[in-house]
Amino acid sequence: MSNLWALFCLLTGDGVTGNAAGSGGLSPVVWFALLPDRSIMVSYLQRIRQQRRAVMAAVCTATLLTTAAAPTAGAGIFDSFSAGSSQSGTYAPSTPSDAGASIPVRIPTYDQPLGAAPEFLAERDKLGHYENFTDWRWLQSAPQLGPGVGIINTSTETRACSAGWLLHATGSTGQELLYALTAGHCGLGPAGNNDHPTTPNIYALERGAGVLTRRIGVQETQRYTNSVVDYALIQLSDDFLSATNQEGQPVDNVLPTVPTRGPVLHGLTQIDRPLNPDMLVAGETWLCHLGRASGLACGKFVGFNRAGMVLFNADAAPGDSGGPVFAVDNNHIYPVGILSTGQRDATGVRQLQVQTLTGVLKDWKNLRFSQ
Repeated sequence: MSNLWALFCLLTGDGVTGNAAGSGGLSPVVWFALLPDRSIMVSYLQRIRQQRRAVMAAVCTATLLTTAAAPTAGAGIFDSFSAGSSQSGTYAPSTPSDAGASIPVRIPTYDQPLGAAPEFLAERDKLGHYENFTDWRWLQSAPQLGPGVGIINTSTETRACSAGWLLHATGSTGQELLYALTAGHCGLGPAGNNDHPTTPNIYALERGAGVLTRRIGVQETQRYTNSVVDYALIQLSDDFLSATNQEGQPVDNVLPTVPTRGPVLHGLTQIDRPLNPDMLVAGETWLCHLGRASGLACGKFVGFNRAGMVLFNADAAPGDSGGPVFAVDNNHIYPVGILSTGQRDATGVRQLQVQTLTGVLKDWKNLRFSQ
C-alpha cells in the first residue's frame, strides 16, 4: 500500500489532498527525472510557489522518500507482532470525536538524563538483553486492562495484541474520557488493509489462549504506515469503566501503570509523563517492552529510523504489538511508546521499532498522558 501511495503522489503531485501540484498532474519529482535542463525544473518550481503549491510539493517529496526507504512486512523485512498474519501498507485514520484535531501543541515530557541502570540489568550489561515470560504469563488472562495486557480485536478475525498506555481526554461536553493505546496494525485485516471499513473495531480483554472475555471499547482512530507511524486509540466504554460486581459494588477494571513486579521492575516508580526521546543514549539506555506473548523483554537503545521511530534490540513475538515500551534506571520507569514491528539481523538479534508517545500526543491536541 505504501508503494501505491508513492505512485499516487508521483502522478498527482500532492500527497495530501490528491490535487495536482502543477500542469499535467506530475509532481516536481517526476519532472526532475524527465527534464534534462535543471533550469526548467527551477522555473517549474517557481511557478508552483506562485500557485501556492510549494507546501504540497514538499510534503509529497518527503512522503516519497519515506515510502521508498521504509521496508514492509510483506517483504519479510519488518514483521508486525500482532498474533495473525504480517501487516504492511498504509491506512488513513478516522476522525475521533473527542480526541481533538491535529494542531501543533507542546507535549509535557521528562527532559532530564536518566540514572544508572537497575542493578539486575547492569549485571547483564555485556549480554545486552533480558527476557522473562514466567512472571508475566498472567497478561494473557488479566482481570484488568492495563499496559501489556492481552487484548483481542473481535472485528478482524480475533487478532490478539497487547494494550499500551492509557491516555486521557476531556470530551466536548466536559466529560472525562479514557483511551487505550495499541498498535495501528492490530486493526488491519489479513491483507494489510482495512477489510471492514464500515464495521467498528471492537476490542475485548483476553481470557487466555486467545479466548474472548469482556469488551473494553471501540477503536476511534487508527494510523499505520510500516516503519513510519503505527497506533490506534480505543475509547473505553462506560459499561467497562463503570462495571459492578454481583453485590453492586464498583469494580476497578483499569490498571493505570506498569506493574512493578519481578527482578527488574520491583521498587521502581513510573514517571507521570512521556520521556523525551532525546534523553535516550545509544548503547547505554535500557528499554523494555511488556506484552502478552513475551512478558517482559529488555535491551539496549540503538537509535532512530528516518521517520523518528525508536529502535532497540530485544526479543518479541506475535501478540506483543501495541504493548508499552519504557526506559528504566535504578529508580524509575519512563514511558516512551508502544511496540510496532521488528526484524532479525544476520546474527539473530531482534531489532524492534517503537511508535513514540510524543508522536501520538502531537497528533491529537486533547489527549494527555496523565489526569
